[in-house]
Amino acid sequence: MPLTDDEFRGRLAQLVERSGMSRRQLSLAFGRDVGYIAALLDPTRPSRARPNPDDIAHASEALGISFGELLDLLWGISPDR
Repeated sequence: MPLTDDEFRGRLAQLVERSGMSRRQLSLAFGRDVGYIAALLDPTRPSRARPNPDDIAHASEALGISFGELLDLLWGISPDR
């Protein structure tokens, strides 16, 4: 079952903390503009596109976290699927 927006924001906030990066730095790690993560985390802003597989691949390399783990964290898709 897909993650709700609230679940997604909670998991993304965990990733920000785990990474030790600022929101801007993490946005760049995803290959996106510097405001990307802040916009995703702000429930009052219009919904933005969640990270796509290419974004996750960029972040995986930058963070040293496996692609499968990030896919599970941000999309709720188990690496075993």
